[in-house]
Amino acid sequence: MGVKPIRPLSLVLAAVVSDYVGVTMMRVALPFYAKALGGTGFLIGGLETAYGIGQWLGAVTLPRLSDTWGRRRLLVLCCFLSAVGYGLALASLMMASPAFLFLSRLPVGLAKQTVTISRAVVADCTEANEDRSRWMAFQCTALAVGCSLGPILASQASELISETAPVAIAWPIFLVLGPTIAAALPETSPATPQQAHGSDVERKRSELPLWRSRKVCFVLLLLALPELGLVAHQGVTLNTYAVQHLGMGKAWIANLNSLSAVLQATFAGTVCAALARRGWRDTTLLQLGSGSFAVASFAIWWWQSAAAVMYSAPAAAMANSVLRSFPAALLSKHVPEHRQGEAMGLMDVCSSALRALAPVLAGAFMDSFGGPSVFLCQAVLFVLAVAG
Repeated sequence: MGVKPIRPLSLVLAAVVSDYVGVTMMRVALPFYAKALGGTGFLIGGLETAYGIGQWLGAVTLPRLSDTWGRRRLLVLCCFLSAVGYGLALASLMMASPAFLFLSRLPVGLAKQTVTISRAVVADCTEANEDRSRWMAFQCTALAVGCSLGPILASQASELISETAPVAIAWPIFLVLGPTIAAALPETSPATPQQAHGSDVERKRSELPLWRSRKVCFVLLLLALPELGLVAHQGVTLNTYAVQHLGMGKAWIANLNSLSAVLQATFAGTVCAALARRGWRDTTLLQLGSGSFAVASFAIWWWQSAAAVMYSAPAAAMANSVLRSFPAALLSKHVPEHRQGEAMGLMDVCSSALRALAPVLAGAFMDSFGGPSVFLCQAVLFVLAVAG
Protein backbone atom coordinates (compact mmCIF):
# COMPACT_ATOMS: atom_id res chain seq x y z
CA MET A 1 0.00 0.00 0.00
CA GLY A 2 2.95 2.30 0.60
CA VAL A 3 1.42 4.12 3.60
CA LYS A 4 1.56 3.40 7.30
CA PRO A 5 -1.95 2.12 8.12
CA ILE A 6 -2.27 3.87 11.49
CA ARG A 7 -2.23 7.31 9.86
CA PRO A 8 -5.24 6.93 7.52
CA LEU A 9 -7.10 4.91 10.14
CA SER A 10 -6.67 7.61 12.79
CA LEU A 11 -7.60 10.36 10.36
CA VAL A 12 -10.83 8.73 9.23
CA LEU A 13 -11.85 8.08 12.84
CA ALA A 14 -11.32 11.77 13.60
CA ALA A 15 -13.31 12.63 10.46
CA VAL A 16 -16.20 10.42 11.60
CA VAL A 17 -16.29 12.12 15.03
CA SER A 18 -16.26 15.58 13.42
CA ASP A 19 -18.88 14.60 10.86
CA TYR A 20 -21.31 13.27 13.45
CA VAL A 21 -20.80 16.23 15.77
CA GLY A 22 -21.94 18.49 12.93
CA VAL A 23 -24.73 16.16 11.81
CA THR A 24 -26.24 15.68 15.27
CA MET A 25 -25.96 19.38 16.13
CA MET A 26 -28.08 20.14 13.08
CA ARG A 27 -30.45 17.26 13.84
CA VAL A 28 -31.24 18.82 17.23
CA ALA A 29 -31.64 22.34 15.84
CA LEU A 30 -33.51 21.57 12.61
CA PRO A 31 -37.07 21.32 14.05
CA PHE A 32 -36.62 24.69 15.76
CA TYR A 33 -35.35 26.27 12.55
CA ALA A 34 -38.35 24.95 10.64
CA LYS A 35 -40.69 26.30 13.31
CA ALA A 36 -38.96 29.71 13.30
CA LEU A 37 -39.50 29.96 9.55
CA GLY A 38 -43.21 29.22 9.95
CA GLY A 39 -42.76 25.70 8.69
CA THR A 40 -45.86 23.63 8.06
CA GLY A 41 -46.07 19.91 8.49
CA PHE A 42 -45.44 19.60 4.76
CA LEU A 43 -42.15 21.53 5.04
CA ILE A 44 -40.94 19.53 8.05
CA GLY A 45 -41.75 16.26 6.29
CA GLY A 46 -40.17 17.56 3.10
CA LEU A 47 -36.91 18.29 4.92
CA GLU A 48 -36.53 14.62 5.82
CA THR A 49 -37.69 13.50 2.37
CA ALA A 50 -35.06 15.68 0.67
CA TYR A 51 -32.43 14.36 3.07
CA GLY A 52 -33.49 10.75 2.43
CA ILE A 53 -33.40 11.19 -1.35
CA GLY A 54 -29.95 12.72 -1.17
CA GLN A 55 -28.70 9.95 1.11
CA TRP A 56 -29.98 7.22 -1.19
CA LEU A 57 -28.42 8.84 -4.27
CA GLY A 58 -25.14 9.24 -2.39
CA ALA A 59 -25.13 5.62 -1.22
CA VAL A 60 -25.72 4.36 -4.77
CA THR A 61 -22.95 6.41 -6.36
CA LEU A 62 -20.25 7.84 -4.09
CA PRO A 63 -18.83 4.75 -2.30
CA ARG A 64 -18.54 2.87 -5.59
CA LEU A 65 -16.83 5.86 -7.21
CA SER A 66 -14.33 5.89 -4.34
CA ASP A 67 -12.99 2.54 -5.63
CA THR A 68 -11.73 4.21 -8.82
CA TRP A 69 -11.58 7.94 -8.04
CA GLY A 70 -10.02 7.41 -4.61
CA ARG A 71 -11.22 7.53 -1.00
CA ARG A 72 -9.58 10.88 -0.28
CA ARG A 73 -11.18 12.64 -3.23
CA LEU A 74 -14.66 11.39 -2.33
CA LEU A 75 -14.29 12.21 1.36
CA VAL A 76 -13.31 15.75 0.41
CA LEU A 77 -16.34 15.91 -1.88
CA CYS A 78 -18.60 14.80 1.01
CA CYS A 79 -17.18 17.54 3.22
CA PHE A 80 -17.73 20.11 0.45
CA LEU A 81 -21.35 19.03 0.00
CA SER A 82 -21.94 19.22 3.76
CA ALA A 83 -20.44 22.72 3.84
CA VAL A 84 -22.73 23.76 0.97
CA GLY A 85 -25.76 22.31 2.74
CA TYR A 86 -25.08 23.95 6.09
CA GLY A 87 -24.20 27.19 4.34
CA LEU A 88 -27.62 27.14 2.67
CA ALA A 89 -29.24 26.41 6.04
CA LEU A 90 -27.47 29.39 7.60
CA ALA A 91 -28.53 31.56 4.67
CA SER A 92 -32.14 30.39 5.09
CA LEU A 93 -32.17 31.71 8.66
CA MET A 94 -30.59 35.02 7.71
CA MET A 95 -33.00 35.48 4.77
CA ALA A 96 -36.03 33.87 6.50
CA SER A 97 -36.35 31.52 3.52
CA PRO A 98 -38.02 28.11 4.03
CA ALA A 99 -37.07 27.22 0.44
CA PHE A 100 -33.34 27.53 1.21
CA LEU A 101 -33.76 25.38 4.31
CA PHE A 102 -35.48 22.75 2.17
CA LEU A 103 -32.73 22.86 -0.48
CA SER A 104 -30.03 22.57 2.17
CA ARG A 105 -31.05 19.02 3.06
CA LEU A 106 -30.30 17.54 -0.38
CA PRO A 107 -26.51 18.13 -0.43
CA VAL A 108 -26.29 17.17 3.26
CA GLY A 109 -28.02 13.87 2.43
CA LEU A 110 -25.70 13.31 -0.52
CA ALA A 111 -22.71 13.88 1.74
CA LYS A 112 -23.87 11.31 4.29
CA GLN A 113 -21.28 8.82 3.02
CA THR A 114 -18.38 9.78 5.27
CA VAL A 115 -18.92 6.73 7.48
CA THR A 116 -19.47 4.43 4.49
CA ILE A 117 -16.27 5.51 2.73
CA SER A 118 -14.32 5.47 6.00
CA ARG A 119 -15.30 1.80 6.37
CA ALA A 120 -13.74 1.21 2.97
CA VAL A 121 -10.58 2.95 4.21
CA VAL A 122 -10.52 0.60 7.22
CA ALA A 123 -10.84 -2.37 4.84
CA ASP A 124 -8.04 -0.98 2.64
CA CYS A 125 -5.66 -0.63 5.59
CA THR A 126 -6.29 -3.93 7.39
CA GLU A 127 -6.07 -7.60 6.58
CA ALA A 128 -9.30 -9.60 6.34
CA ASN A 129 -8.96 -10.92 9.90
CA GLU A 130 -9.62 -9.88 13.50
CA ASP A 131 -7.63 -6.66 13.02
CA ARG A 132 -10.23 -5.37 10.56
CA SER A 133 -13.06 -6.26 12.93
CA ARG A 134 -11.30 -4.41 15.75
CA TRP A 135 -10.93 -1.23 13.72
CA MET A 136 -14.54 -1.41 12.61
CA ALA A 137 -15.41 -1.43 16.33
CA PHE A 138 -13.23 1.63 16.87
CA GLN A 139 -15.09 3.34 14.04
CA CYS A 140 -18.38 2.60 15.82
CA THR A 141 -16.88 4.23 18.91
CA ALA A 142 -16.01 7.33 16.87
CA LEU A 143 -19.57 7.50 15.53
CA ALA A 144 -21.06 7.17 19.02
CA VAL A 145 -18.71 9.83 20.43
CA GLY A 146 -19.87 12.25 17.73
CA CYS A 147 -23.51 11.40 18.45
CA SER A 148 -22.93 12.07 22.16
CA LEU A 149 -21.13 15.39 21.75
CA GLY A 150 -23.28 16.94 19.01
CA PRO A 151 -26.59 17.30 20.91
CA ILE A 152 -24.81 18.65 24.00
CA LEU A 153 -22.93 21.26 21.96
CA ALA A 154 -26.10 22.22 20.08
CA SER A 155 -28.16 22.75 23.22
CA GLN A 156 -25.42 24.72 24.97
CA ALA A 157 -24.68 26.85 21.90
CA SER A 158 -28.39 27.64 21.46
CA GLU A 159 -28.77 28.70 25.07
CA LEU A 160 -25.50 30.58 25.55
CA ILE A 161 -24.98 32.14 22.10
CA SER A 162 -28.04 32.16 19.81
CA GLU A 163 -30.52 29.90 18.05
CA THR A 164 -28.42 30.06 14.89
CA ALA A 165 -25.23 29.00 16.69
CA PRO A 166 -25.48 25.22 15.98
CA VAL A 167 -25.52 25.60 12.20
CA ALA A 168 -23.01 28.47 12.41
CA ILE A 169 -20.65 26.05 14.18
CA ALA A 170 -21.42 23.01 12.00
CA TRP A 171 -20.70 24.91 8.77
CA PRO A 172 -17.00 25.72 9.49
CA ILE A 173 -16.43 22.19 10.81
CA PHE A 174 -16.78 20.91 7.25
CA LEU A 175 -14.99 23.90 5.74
CA VAL A 176 -11.95 22.90 7.80
CA LEU A 177 -12.39 19.13 7.58
CA GLY A 178 -12.31 18.98 3.76
CA PRO A 179 -8.91 20.67 3.26
CA THR A 180 -7.52 18.74 6.25
CA ILE A 181 -8.43 15.41 4.64
CA ALA A 182 -7.09 16.58 1.27
CA ALA A 183 -3.74 17.53 2.81
CA ALA A 184 -3.23 14.77 5.36
CA LEU A 185 -5.02 11.59 4.24
CA PRO A 186 -2.96 9.22 2.07
CA GLU A 187 -4.84 7.51 -0.73
CA THR A 188 -5.67 3.95 0.27
CA SER A 189 -7.84 2.59 -2.55
CA PRO A 190 -5.91 -0.10 -4.44
CA ALA A 191 -7.80 0.58 -7.69
CA THR A 192 -7.13 4.28 -8.31
CA PRO A 193 -5.47 5.07 -11.65
CA GLN A 194 -2.34 6.23 -9.82
CA GLN A 195 -1.97 2.93 -7.97
CA ALA A 196 -3.32 0.33 -10.40
CA HIS A 197 -2.37 -0.73 -13.87
CA GLY A 198 -4.71 0.29 -16.67
CA SER A 199 -5.69 -3.33 -17.28
CA ASP A 200 -6.77 -3.66 -13.63
CA VAL A 201 -8.96 -0.57 -13.85
CA GLU A 202 -10.56 -1.81 -17.06
CA ARG A 203 -11.13 -5.24 -15.51
CA LYS A 204 -12.94 -3.68 -12.56
CA ARG A 205 -15.14 -1.61 -14.84
CA SER A 206 -16.13 -4.75 -16.74
CA GLU A 207 -17.01 -6.76 -13.62
CA LEU A 208 -20.63 -7.43 -12.71
CA PRO A 209 -22.05 -5.26 -9.91
CA LEU A 210 -21.87 -6.82 -6.47
CA TRP A 211 -25.64 -6.87 -6.06
CA ARG A 212 -25.66 -9.64 -8.67
CA SER A 213 -23.32 -11.80 -6.58
CA ARG A 214 -25.17 -14.60 -4.77
CA LYS A 215 -22.60 -14.69 -1.98
CA VAL A 216 -22.90 -10.97 -1.30
CA CYS A 217 -26.70 -11.08 -1.42
CA PHE A 218 -26.70 -14.01 1.01
CA VAL A 219 -24.51 -12.08 3.48
CA LEU A 220 -26.77 -9.02 3.20
CA LEU A 221 -29.82 -11.22 3.77
CA LEU A 222 -28.25 -12.62 6.96
CA LEU A 223 -27.65 -9.07 8.17
CA ALA A 224 -31.18 -7.87 7.32
CA LEU A 225 -33.05 -9.42 10.28
CA PRO A 226 -31.05 -7.78 13.09
CA GLU A 227 -30.90 -4.51 11.15
CA LEU A 228 -34.69 -4.51 10.76
CA GLY A 229 -35.19 -4.94 14.49
CA LEU A 230 -32.49 -2.42 15.37
CA VAL A 231 -33.90 0.31 13.12
CA ALA A 232 -37.43 -0.28 14.43
CA HIS A 233 -36.21 -0.09 18.04
CA GLN A 234 -34.22 3.11 17.57
CA GLY A 235 -36.53 4.85 15.12
CA VAL A 236 -40.01 4.21 16.50
CA THR A 237 -40.74 1.65 19.17
CA LEU A 238 -38.63 2.81 22.12
CA ASN A 239 -39.45 6.54 22.05
CA THR A 240 -43.09 6.01 21.05
CA TYR A 241 -43.60 3.44 23.82
CA ALA A 242 -41.93 5.71 26.39
CA VAL A 243 -44.15 8.68 25.48
CA GLN A 244 -47.51 7.05 24.75
CA HIS A 245 -47.53 4.12 27.16
CA LEU A 246 -45.20 5.12 29.97
CA GLY A 247 -45.96 8.86 29.92
CA MET A 248 -42.30 9.90 30.00
CA GLY A 249 -41.19 13.40 28.99
CA LYS A 250 -38.54 14.84 26.70
CA ALA A 251 -35.89 15.11 29.42
CA TRP A 252 -36.21 11.42 30.35
CA ILE A 253 -35.98 10.34 26.70
CA ALA A 254 -33.01 12.64 26.09
CA ASN A 255 -31.21 11.21 29.14
CA LEU A 256 -31.92 7.66 27.98
CA ASN A 257 -30.58 8.37 24.48
CA SER A 258 -27.48 10.09 25.88
CA LEU A 259 -26.81 7.18 28.23
CA SER A 260 -27.24 4.71 25.37
CA ALA A 261 -24.80 6.63 23.15
CA VAL A 262 -22.15 6.77 25.89
CA LEU A 263 -22.57 3.05 26.62
CA GLN A 264 -22.39 2.24 22.90
CA ALA A 265 -19.12 4.16 22.52
CA THR A 266 -17.68 2.46 25.61
CA PHE A 267 -18.70 -1.06 24.62
CA ALA A 268 -17.51 -0.67 21.02
CA GLY A 269 -14.10 0.65 22.01
CA THR A 270 -13.49 -1.83 24.82
CA VAL A 271 -15.53 -5.03 24.82
CA CYS A 272 -16.07 -5.36 21.06
CA ALA A 273 -12.50 -4.42 20.19
CA ALA A 274 -11.12 -6.81 22.83
CA LEU A 275 -13.26 -9.73 21.65
CA ALA A 276 -12.24 -9.11 18.03
CA ARG A 277 -8.59 -8.94 19.07
CA ARG A 278 -8.95 -12.31 20.80
CA GLY A 279 -10.05 -13.81 17.49
CA TRP A 280 -13.82 -14.06 17.98
CA ARG A 281 -15.50 -14.56 14.61
CA ASP A 282 -17.73 -11.81 13.21
CA THR A 283 -20.68 -14.22 13.03
CA THR A 284 -20.24 -15.18 16.70
CA LEU A 285 -20.15 -11.52 17.72
CA LEU A 286 -23.24 -10.79 15.64
CA GLN A 287 -25.04 -13.63 17.40
CA LEU A 288 -23.95 -12.13 20.73
CA GLY A 289 -25.31 -8.72 19.70
CA SER A 290 -28.60 -10.13 18.44
CA GLY A 291 -28.97 -12.19 21.62
CA SER A 292 -28.37 -9.08 23.77
CA PHE A 293 -31.07 -7.19 21.87
CA ALA A 294 -33.46 -10.13 22.24
CA VAL A 295 -32.94 -10.07 26.02
CA ALA A 296 -33.47 -6.28 26.17
CA SER A 297 -36.63 -6.42 24.05
CA PHE A 298 -38.06 -9.33 26.01
CA ALA A 299 -37.38 -7.55 29.33
CA ILE A 300 -39.28 -4.45 28.19
CA TRP A 301 -42.22 -6.57 27.01
CA TRP A 302 -42.31 -8.66 30.19
CA TRP A 303 -42.08 -5.91 32.83
CA GLN A 304 -43.59 -3.00 30.84
CA SER A 305 -42.16 -0.24 33.01
CA ALA A 306 -39.81 2.72 32.79
CA ALA A 307 -37.38 0.84 35.04
CA ALA A 308 -37.32 -2.08 32.59
CA VAL A 309 -36.48 0.29 29.73
CA MET A 310 -33.68 1.91 31.72
CA TYR A 311 -32.24 -1.35 33.06
CA SER A 312 -32.29 -2.89 29.58
CA ALA A 313 -30.31 0.05 28.13
CA PRO A 314 -26.85 -1.51 28.72
CA ALA A 315 -27.85 -4.73 26.91
CA ALA A 316 -29.34 -2.71 24.04
CA ALA A 317 -26.24 -0.50 23.87
CA MET A 318 -23.99 -3.56 23.80
CA ALA A 319 -26.07 -4.98 20.95
CA ASN A 320 -26.02 -1.66 19.12
CA SER A 321 -22.23 -1.45 19.33
CA VAL A 322 -21.95 -4.96 17.84
CA LEU A 323 -24.52 -4.42 15.09
CA ARG A 324 -22.92 -1.11 14.09
CA SER A 325 -19.40 -2.61 13.92
CA PHE A 326 -19.27 -6.16 12.64
CA PRO A 327 -21.72 -6.31 9.70
CA ALA A 328 -19.34 -4.09 7.73
CA ALA A 329 -16.38 -6.22 8.80
CA LEU A 330 -18.17 -9.43 7.78
CA LEU A 331 -19.23 -8.12 4.38
CA SER A 332 -15.81 -6.64 3.61
CA LYS A 333 -14.22 -10.09 4.02
CA HIS A 334 -16.45 -11.57 1.31
CA VAL A 335 -15.67 -9.10 -1.49
CA PRO A 336 -12.48 -8.32 -3.46
CA GLU A 337 -10.16 -5.74 -1.93
CA HIS A 338 -10.55 -3.38 -4.89
CA ARG A 339 -14.37 -3.25 -4.46
CA GLN A 340 -14.66 -2.32 -0.79
CA GLY A 341 -16.29 1.04 -1.51
CA GLU A 342 -18.96 -0.58 -3.67
CA ALA A 343 -19.63 -3.19 -0.96
CA MET A 344 -19.98 -0.60 1.83
CA GLY A 345 -22.25 1.49 -0.39
CA LEU A 346 -24.43 -1.52 -1.14
CA MET A 347 -24.79 -2.22 2.57
CA ASP A 348 -25.80 1.40 3.14
CA VAL A 349 -28.39 1.20 0.34
CA CYS A 350 -29.93 -1.88 2.00
CA SER A 351 -29.82 -0.21 5.40
CA SER A 352 -31.53 2.89 3.96
CA ALA A 353 -34.31 0.72 2.55
CA LEU A 354 -34.80 -0.91 5.95
CA ARG A 355 -34.81 2.53 7.61
CA ALA A 356 -37.72 3.44 5.35
CA LEU A 357 -39.57 0.14 5.89
CA ALA A 358 -38.99 -0.68 9.56
CA PRO A 359 -40.59 2.42 11.16
CA VAL A 360 -43.79 1.97 9.12
CA LEU A 361 -44.03 -1.74 10.00
CA ALA A 362 -43.30 -1.09 13.67
CA GLY A 363 -45.85 1.73 13.87
CA ALA A 364 -48.54 -0.37 12.21
CA PHE A 365 -47.75 -3.28 14.54
CA MET A 366 -48.06 -1.04 17.60
CA ASP A 367 -51.40 0.34 16.37
CA SER A 368 -52.79 -3.13 15.67
CA PHE A 369 -51.52 -5.16 18.65
CA GLY A 370 -50.58 -2.59 21.28
CA GLY A 371 -47.33 -0.90 22.25
CA PRO A 372 -45.69 -3.63 24.35
CA SER A 373 -46.31 -6.35 21.76
CA VAL A 374 -43.81 -4.85 19.33
CA PHE A 375 -40.98 -5.62 21.76
CA LEU A 376 -41.98 -9.28 21.79
CA CYS A 377 -41.90 -9.21 17.99
CA GLN A 378 -38.43 -7.63 18.10
CA ALA A 379 -37.25 -10.34 20.51
CA VAL A 380 -38.45 -13.00 18.07
CA LEU A 381 -36.64 -11.26 15.19
CA PHE A 382 -33.38 -11.19 17.12
CA VAL A 383 -33.72 -14.82 18.19
CA LEU A 384 -34.19 -15.74 14.52
CA ALA A 385 -31.09 -13.70 13.70
CA VAL A 386 -29.12 -15.68 16.31
CA ALA A 387 -30.36 -18.94 14.83
CA GLY A 388 -29.54 -17.75 11.31
